[in-house]
Order: sequence, then structure tokens, then C-alpha cells
Amino acid sequence: MIIEFLLSVTMSFLTTVLEVIPNLPAIPVEISSAGTWVITQTGSVSGLFAYIYGAALYIAILAVIVAILNFEHLYHATMWAIRKIPMINIK
Repeated sequence: MIIEFLLSVTMSFLTTVLEVIPNLPAIPVEISSAGTWVITQTGSVSGLFAYIYGAALYIAILAVIVAILNFEHLYHATMWAIRKIPMINIK
């Protein structure tokens, strides 16, 4: 319920902002086709890994990759939570 509300507010905000912006020129076909190619190749490779390694290992590998890419954010969030515990007395 809350998530639906936040999504609808976000969509309304984006719609309002984009209506104010004047019409932008079209994206060149070369850029559009390059973006489509990258998305297609990424989907093909991820499908191949899921087929070779199985779903459980594939999900674990993705979780590890996301954790590695977000290590600094996770570290700061963990340290913030630990600092909130008064018995530990970490500065």
C-alpha cells in the first residue's frame, strides 16, 4: 500500500516535470540500436550463466556481486547501526 503510494507520487512528479520540459529531439538510431544491443547481450550472458550454474548458484553469485559493488555503502550503514547501540560504546 505504501509502496504503491510512493510509486504513484513518483510517477506523478516525473510526469509533471517532463510535461514542463520542451520537446527534446529524437535519439539517433545508432545510439538507440547500440543500447538495444548492450541490453540484448547482457540478457543473453545472464541467461547462459543461469543455465550453466543453476538458479540457486546464479542468485548467490548475483548477491555477491551486488554486495561487492555496494561494500562502502553497506559498511557505512552497518557502522551507523552499531554506533546506535549504547552498550558497545563505539565512536
